[in-house]
Amino acid sequence: MAIYFNQGTSPGAYWDAPLAEGWRLTSGFQGNAYPMLNWEKQDDVHGSGTNGGPILTYNNSTGVFTFAQTAYYLVTFTHYAYLANADCRYIEHYLYVSWNSGANYDLHAYGTAGITNGQSGNNHAGQTSSSIISGTPNTRMRFKIQVNNGSTYTGADTNAQTTGFTIAKVAGI
Repeated sequence: MAIYFNQGTSPGAYWDAPLAEGWRLTSGFQGNAYPMLNWEKQDDVHGSGTNGGPILTYNNSTGVFTFAQTAYYLVTFTHYAYLANADCRYIEHYLYVSWNSGANYDLHAYGTAGITNGQSGNNHAGQTSSSIISGTPNTRMRFKIQVNNGSTYTGADTNAQTTGFTIAKVAGI
């Protein structure tokens, strides 16, 4: 199911164009990942438009997202990590953006956390970061996870946004 809003000044001007999408990681992993793979678009609240088309397209073999709708977007990335009976000094997530169809990438958002082994032995951490991105046909986006303890798990879920991101249109270009 998608959420639609009127983008124009008169009813029906751009009624069917999507303004928000949610993406989530479908399978967890241990250690580092760059780029992160196995994303799916959320199908329960956010989604792509059937008439206006999606905001992003995704290539699962490269982990790269391409903008299908030209606008300024707010991207908010959330990462969930857990580790049993050990410490992890740093758990970092990165959002990289390319303006030249993937030839070069710049860091646009960063989040960090750490896990200290607690009494229960099963510990978790989470972090969130955001960035404004101008999405054009040449803009690409990908994500990275880096940890100092390779046994650290990145959580994933096909029913909830455990690790994932939301992209919302904030203005036209």
